[in-house]
Amino acid sequence: MDKKKACRIIELKTVVDDKWKGLTEKVIEWNIKQEFYDDELKLAVKKAQYELLYERATAIIDFINVVKLSLKSDL
Repeated sequence: MDKKKACRIIELKTVVDDKWKGLTEKVIEWNIKQEFYDDELKLAVKKAQYELLYERATAIIDFINVVKLSLKSDL
């Protein structure tokens, strides 16, 4: 996504109006935020899902280790 943003910034810097004035940095940043809002939102959702699943997996591994110790102590 960073590569796409960089390419889009370069494209926006080449844009000029009828008076041959380019876009300001703030306008370019605002355009980038608007254009990539959905992609950033999807990425944030995927990151949150990853973190929750990772926590769940570590809890399962800990539970398995407790069960193994319990079985060993019973034998």
